Amino acid sequence: MTSFIIRHKKAIAAFAVLFPILLNLLVAIPAPSWMCVVGDASAWLLFWATYITALASFAMVIAAYETLLESRKQWIAEHTPKISVGAFQDKRHQVILHICNESSVWVTIQSIQILQEPSDTVKNLFCSVKSKDQTDNYYQWQRLYEHSYMVIRPYEIENVVLLQNFPRQIQEKLSLTIKYNNAYETVKIDLSNIYIIQNE
Repeated sequence: MTSFIIRHKKAIAAFAVLFPILLNLLVAIPAPSWMCVVGDASAWLLFWATYITALASFAMVIAAYETLLESRKQWIAEHTPKISVGAFQDKRHQVILHICNESSVWVTIQSIQILQEPSDTVKNLFCSVKSKDQTDNYYQWQRLYEHSYMVIRPYEIENVVLLQNFPRQIQEKLSLTIKYNNAYETVKIDLSNIYIIQNE
């Protein structure tokens, strides 16, 4: 309704100016003898004034309602938690999971889970507590972040060390899902195409 009024404001303004003139001419024309007309010209002018006022009030109510709905949609969009996830390699040969809060509200990371179990080569690279069996680092990492609790302020970033001593010759992809504020974000990381940051 509001957009319709804006698009046709010139036509509506012309109608508002011309309608009283046309109405006056119509009322002044005598009714045919075969038509029974209730009320005189003054009564009809009063009716049309009341009727048009009611229509205008109804249109204003609809316009206000649509404005309220649009404002509510905008508020929900601005206050809905949203994250973006990427990965990069730093100069210490660590693969960093880069979680960015792109919303105006606080985001709570509830868990980070790897959907498909990687190869033993990749398992050996997971950053966790030191163990005699390096593949155990992967399971330690999984347990650590399976029920994690990280809070990210609005428009801020949280970095999580994913892999260490990364050799850059791995042709493999990691699929992860991140649960935050009871929502989920799934991301695939191509280990053969990791962005390298030389300076920190």
